[in-house]
Order: sequence, then structure tokens, then C-alpha cells
Amino acid sequence: MVSPMAANEFIRFAASDPKNNFLAKRLGYCANDNLLDAVPKVDGFFSLTPREGDAVLSLFYTTTNASFPRLEDFLGVSQITAPDQIFHWQARTSFLPLVTAGQKPVFLDDTNSLYALTRNDFDGGKIVFLPPEAKTFVTVSNQTSAKILNSKFSNRTVDAEAEAAEPSLVVVAQTYYHNWHVYVDGQPAPLRRANLAFQAVQISAGKHQLHFFYQDRAFEIGAAIAVPIWVICLFSVAVTQWHRKKLKMAVTTPARSST
Repeated sequence: MVSPMAANEFIRFAASDPKNNFLAKRLGYCANDNLLDAVPKVDGFFSLTPREGDAVLSLFYTTTNASFPRLEDFLGVSQITAPDQIFHWQARTSFLPLVTAGQKPVFLDDTNSLYALTRNDFDGGKIVFLPPEAKTFVTVSNQTSAKILNSKFSNRTVDAEAEAAEPSLVVVAQTYYHNWHVYVDGQPAPLRRANLAFQAVQISAGKHQLHFFYQDRAFEIGAAIAVPIWVICLFSVAVTQWHRKKLKMAVTTPARSST
């Protein structure tokens, strides 16, 4: 995580040599430079940010001295900008894994959830905030005995193995968005918005395989429509050019006189 102070310094920093300017900002993973090294970062890739995710980021980056260590723990921040040098990193040891399980659900609206995330008594390993409308569908009521056996992240998927002694919640510190889906043991399951801007799914007792994946149906439908249209357009252009060529040949070829 780039600290708010460092982020502000990088915005103001400008070297006369474009190469040095870029290298300096890359050392601190300013903007999207972390993508070059495949390093996950709290503010991630931010060409577009879901509203709830932007609300969480605004907690940190609207001021230069914001510090919410318990929220940073939930977000899995293992390295943060050192206070003495914006190009240096210092380790954090209290961070949680990005996939956790067994939290007690607390049902709060978005405003109160955002506030609760900033409190010093927030423990993302023990509680999770869910919107009130989820209460009808979530049967878990207390903290449970559950654990994540392993997890693996890739560009558009997250795979995890969970084991629970009773119905439990699995929470992922990954931005919630409607194009994210989850399968539990090969069957689709409801993906809940948790801790305002992140993800959670309920599992039953036992050992389970969880597969989270990003699927943009709008893009797929658009591509499916666009490809045939392009084929038709190309065919139409080819036919038009062929007719023009035939017409040109007919005009330029002199007619034979009969004898």
C-alpha cells in the first residue's frame, strides 16, 4: 500500500528527464506501475472504480495522514511506504490472508459499515459487515469454526479450499462487482457484498472447493453480435468492389464490330 503521504508526494513529483521521472515513480508503485511487476496494491488498477470501492479508498487518500491499521489488516497490506522515505517499504506483520472464514455477520447499512471499518476494534478475521437485505438469506449468526486450507489468485479467478465445522461465511478482500460469480463444489452460489465493497459467500459444514471468476456477459454478447456484423460488412465490401471492377472492365473494353 502506498501511504497517503507518499501518494501526495508522487503526484507533486516531476523530474526533468521523463525516464527518471518514470523510474522514480515506479520505485514507489505510483499510479498503475505495480502492474508491471504483477504486485497487488490497495488502490490497484483504477481506470474505473465501483462506487463502494471508491468510498473505501477515499478513507485513505482524501487526506495525507489517514491511518486505519485494522482495515489495512483486512486488506492484506503486508508492505507499506516507510514514513522516512517514499521509495522505501516497511513490513507489516498483522495483515490477514486475502481469503478468510468463520466471521460473525453484522448487518449494517453502507454508511455505518464504512464508519465501522475505520474503528480500532474492527477485526476482519472475526466479524464481517453485510447489508441488511442479506439477513434474509444468511443463516450464520455467530463466529464459527472454519478455516481456509489454501487459496490461489489469478487475473480473473480465485480458487480456495475451505473447511467448516458448521455453516460459515468465507470472506474475500477483493472488490465486489456484479460480474464476479462464485461456484461452491461446482454449483453456483450467491456472492454477497461484504465490508461495504468486498466479497463473501456462505458455505455449509464440511470441506469445499470455491471458484470465484469474473465474467462479463455484456462484452461477450457484444462480441458475438459484432463479429457477424464485421463478416457481413467485409463480404459486402468485397462484393461491391467486384461489381465495380466488372463494370469498369465492361466500360473500358471496346465492343467488337460484326463483319
